Amino acid sequence: MELKGKKALIPVDWIDQEVVVDGKLITSRKPDDLPAFMRAVINTLK
Repeated sequence: MELKGKKALIPVDWIDQEVVVDGKLITSRKPDDLPAFMRAVINTLK
């Protein structure tokens, strides 16, 4: 994937995992990761 323009200049850390929890931010890669994503949401809300 090639990024063009200003988006290419934004520094990011890419982590190739089903789910990444960073403080209050919970994110996943794709719809297939939904079960793991929901487990992370439930564990965060406990």
